[in-house]
Amino acid sequence: MTIGNDGASLRLWSYLDVLNQRTSPEWRRQLGNELQLERPACFLFWLMEQGKLGPNLIPVSLPDFVLSVFCGSSPGVELTNASAYGLLNLETLNWHHEVIKALGLSQLSWPVLRGQGGVVGRMRVGGKLVPCYTPVGDNQCAMVGVLIGAEELSLNISTGSQVSRLTAGLALGEHQTRPFFDGKFLNTFSNAPAGAR
Repeated sequence: MTIGNDGASLRLWSYLDVLNQRTSPEWRRQLGNELQLERPACFLFWLMEQGKLGPNLIPVSLPDFVLSVFCGSSPGVELTNASAYGLLNLETLNWHHEVIKALGLSQLSWPVLRGQGGVVGRMRVGGKLVPCYTPVGDNQCAMVGVLIGAEELSLNISTGSQVSRLTAGLALGEHQTRPFFDGKFLNTFSNAPAGAR
């Protein structure tokens, strides 16, 4: 938005504008086009810019945090959940350290990336040790639940709609790309308008 009078104008920048200036289109593509306002990357960037993040904090999702506390293990995250942070490099399946550095988030301690079906630890329940498995991404779970097949198109028409296609390999493009199970990827348009207004 610009404001001004007498021919002068002043640009008011949002944190999202600055975040996009600090990242290249290629980096955003490697993130699967998931560097969006609602992603933890944006909130962490805002907290860092406001001086509200100390060094060595570990950004972790609520389910991963709860399990690490119950099991007494270090926090980690599985790839399908890690992509939701908006900072996972899909080409390397590791944290995108260049983006993390460009956003000033290098002082954080990033959770260990866990593989599919990994055991977080064991929790004692009624005198028995119960294995606890790493939480996974909700969109990916929904696609497993509808039994999506390779190269199949899924249309989810609800208050928050998505169009998704499962591919055997990485196919970055104008859509969002997310890791799926068994080394596959989900190509998604997730901001389709739907539901009541």
